[in-house]
Formats: sequence, structure tokens, C-alpha cells
Amino acid sequence: PVTDGLVARLIATGLDRDLAEQVVSAMPARTRRDVTQGQLRDALADCLTPLACAQPLGAVNMFVGPPGVGKTTTIAKVAAQARARGERRFRLVAADGYRVGAVEQLCMYADIIGSPCVVARTPKEAVAAVEASALPTLIDTPGLSPANEEAAAFFAALGAIPDVRTHLVVPGTTSPRDFERLWERFAAATPDRVVMSKVDEAESVMPLVRVLREREIPVSLIGLGQQVPEDLVTAAPELIAACLLGQVPMVHA
Repeated sequence: PVTDGLVARLIATGLDRDLAEQVVSAMPARTRRDVTQGQLRDALADCLTPLACAQPLGAVNMFVGPPGVGKTTTIAKVAAQARARGERRFRLVAADGYRVGAVEQLCMYADIIGSPCVVARTPKEAVAAVEASALPTLIDTPGLSPANEEAAAFFAALGAIPDVRTHLVVPGTTSPRDFERLWERFAAATPDRVVMSKVDEAESVMPLVRVLREREIPVSLIGLGQQVPEDLVTAAPELIAACLLGQVPMVHA
């Protein structure tokens, strides 16, 4: 039957069977026979709507995660894209006194972009840097787990700032088991959304998307590569769908 064929077609692109069946069942029966790839992507996007943050960024944004996942690069991309669009500049706060290289990299990006950058060596300095800013803020945090006493002090102080949005940065290659460990490891930082980074390195982001759907954790941003500022998109449902179908989302300027 047509329905079985469509399900098989979606599974062949990397979707789990349950998601493929959900997509097909959501489509009107009359449209299933001659469906195009674009229509399938649109139907998949409709099913992924709860996964996309309605408001991915706020006035204060804290990025958490272990070293090497792309926190600093993500912050640079966000700030550079805002600058390119002629929007308000972001203030960058380097709350990571543990990795000198990370601080230097963030301040270098800030200098190129023309955004102010503040280095905060203590939790008190980090909070003061945020509270003193009239600009929206992007905070780079230690790659250490909140189980580390000093890192925990940073997360506790920054997490107490009103309306802070905490993004756990997770590579697209992350397995469900590794995600569970990562989410538990940074639970004390109280992340409320995820940045899917390094999607270009993943054969499929379906395993990660599966656990995010199960846990109802929304995605704020998608990192598509290392280029600053190009390789970053807001996690709209149609762009998550494109990633799942193995298509490279177009970056909207």
C-alpha cells in the first residue's frame, strides 16, 4: 500500500519507524500517492513543531556543556549574525577562568565583531558583568561539570539571574545514552534548551532527536559547521526536519 511505501521511504532517509508512521498518518490520505520530497519535509516539520523553541534567545543566555562541544563558537556566531543584520550588539561574558585559550578566543571574536567582551574570573564578577550590561548577553561558562565546586558556584550564581536562558550545547553525533549522561552531568546548571552543534559531523541526528522528543527538551539553535558566522541557524521545525532528512538547511541572513 501507499502508506507502507511512504513509511519505508522515510525510514530509508534515517527516521525512526514511529516518527515515520506519525508523519504519514498526519498527511491527508488523498495526498499520499504523489507526495513530493518537499511535502514530506513539511509534514515532518509539523510533527517536530514542539521541538523548536518559540523564543530561542533572551536577554541573558548562558551556554553550558563539556569542553569541545562548540560553546564559544556558537556564541561568536550568534553575536556576529546579529551584527551583520544590524541588530543590537550582544555583550559577551567569558566566565571561564579555567581555559585561557577559550577566554582569548572569545575576546578575539568579540574584537572582530565589535562587541564588548568581559572576562569574569569569579561568580561575583560574572553576575556583575551581566547586571551592568544594557545589552543582551551571551555567557561562555566553564567546561567543568557542576560537580566541580568552583564550576558549581558559577552555575548557581548565573542561574539565579532572572529570566536567564540556559542552553546545553550537544554535538549532533551524541547518542541517547551519552545525552542522558550529559544532561544528568549538567542538571545542576538547570538547562532548559539544547543547541545541536556539529550537525555536519553526524551521519544522522535521529538518535539525538529521539531522546529530545521523549524528554520534551526544545532545541534553540543548530550548528552546521565551524564557519563564523555562517554555520548557525535558529531551530525552526523545517530546519530540524531538513537535518533529519540529510539535507543541509539554508542559512537565512
